[in-house]
Amino acid sequence: MTVSPWKSLLQAAIRRNRSSRAARFLQLATVDAESRPHNRTVVFRGFLPETDLIQLATDRRSEKIEQLQHNPHAAICWYFDKTREQFRLAGAIETVTADTEDDRRQNARYALWSQLSERAKLLWYWPQPKAAREPAIAFLETLPEQSPVPPETFVLLLFRAEEVDRLELLGDPQNRSLLMRTDSGWIEQSVNP
Repeated sequence: MTVSPWKSLLQAAIRRNRSSRAARFLQLATVDAESRPHNRTVVFRGFLPETDLIQLATDRRSEKIEQLQHNPHAAICWYFDKTREQFRLAGAIETVTADTEDDRRQNARYALWSQLSERAKLLWYWPQPKAAREPAIAFLETLPEQSPVPPETFVLLLFRAEEVDRLELLGDPQNRSLLMRTDSGWIEQSVNP
């Protein structure tokens, strides 16, 4: 598979900003059944190997799962403060749950789970997100014995970009390019910032 032109640009930005903890975080926007947008910060979990699919993880009980079931279209905004670059990506998200029958996708879900730290894995064993706060005892401090197997609450999200808007804020003038996925591959156009 050939590397998407935006993927190599994004990977370069991640490398140049690796000293900044903020470079691991991006903003993900979804739309609910009433067409209201919802935006939140999520952790970049890498690319699905040998693809340009961005991996994210979420709790099956979170509101974004219901939103994605209603409408799989989503947007990502990612700003790198060290190099002053912004990537805005529009596309769709595939959800990979414990019920997903595709073995390759299920293997990717297991692989991502195995890469998480013990502290990160605990989040998927906590009480229902956005429910009334439970006593502190409800928040596990150690993983259950079955932790090598992702719990049903652990969902892999695979974001497939269809459009990418890259803005380089350093320079005079600044640089901006639009990249669009077509049936024959990606096309890139330089535009005014």
